[in-house]
Amino acid sequence: MLDSTVEACSKAKLVAWLKAHAGQVVVLRVRGGALRLTGLLHAPHQLDACSTEITAADLDVGVAGLRVSLTLHEERLSVYAATEAQPGSPLGLSLPVSIAYADLDLLRVEDEHPRADSAGPDAAAAEPPPVIFPYDLLR
Repeated sequence: MLDSTVEACSKAKLVAWLKAHAGQVVVLRVRGGALRLTGLLHAPHQLDACSTEITAADLDVGVAGLRVSLTLHEERLSVYAATEAQPGSPLGLSLPVSIAYADLDLLRVEDEHPRADSAGPDAAAAEPPPVIFPYDLLR
């Protein structure tokens, strides 16, 4: 669900949504909870891959050394998360995920967790704020 006004996701709708929400903090999640990313969305751009133009965007999740890239294909979104190589360390992360557009939810953080003062007196009690995992503890 891209917005409450958009019912079905497609590549064209997703590109338009990414352009409209560039520079905002967004939530990317797979229905069923298999994946959830929250971060600052950078403007989408075109990549030339073997004479085929591919739309891509980056998501800054606020974790030092972690890069998250979004690549839009005709029927699916590819999410690639990877850590930058650290000199002298064999540790790292490389995680490619492919998501069918039908299984994808993208929304602004404000839409998922409205502020209590703008959504009524019971809004704060209705849903807890997102949990922030201390990734720096893993270092």
